[in-house]
Amino acid sequence: MNPDSSAPSSVRVGLADEGWPAVAAARDGLDAEQLLGTLRAVFPAETRTCHWSACLDTISPIGAGLPADLAGWTEGRVWGRQAEVRWRPQSDGNFSALFLGDGELIPEGFSALGAPLRAVPSRDVDGLCLWGRRAADGRYYSSRLSRGLDYAGLETDAAQARIPFRLLLDGAGQVRFVRLALTEEGS
Repeated sequence: MNPDSSAPSSVRVGLADEGWPAVAAARDGLDAEQLLGTLRAVFPAETRTCHWSACLDTISPIGAGLPADLAGWTEGRVWGRQAEVRWRPQSDGNFSALFLGDGELIPEGFSALGAPLRAVPSRDVDGLCLWGRRAADGRYYSSRLSRGLDYAGLETDAAQARIPFRLLLDGAGQVRFVRLALTEEGS
């Protein structure tokens, strides 16, 4: 998965009236407990989510649900059907977080980034391709990686793992963010 947080601003995908309302918002200075509290508020227990983290020496498996703690994480993201939250540590040991979501509501303490956005489903109906091909042990392997990757949190047994995504467009139809998404049965 490419951890790049946004698409090039020169990409024009559609008209401003496509899709549905969306928002991007940011907050700095969150300690680990505040960030975990934000994740619990954005993604209630009954909401299906996945999470991914990067540590100093490795990238974690994609896991189901919310992370239990943030010890040793250098960055991470949690995503579900209607939102994604990304974070990175700041030099003072706290975290900077980015919220990308459907609708117009933002988490407490976050500040909206720019003008309102519109979310549109990805044009690639299969989603973003992740590294590797599935092997008999359930892990995904690529000749470019020294170890297999675990995508168990995605609840997939496909030969090529993929994650659906949404494009967040500004009023001129320019892509400002790409956010990971999960689909639910029947949606």
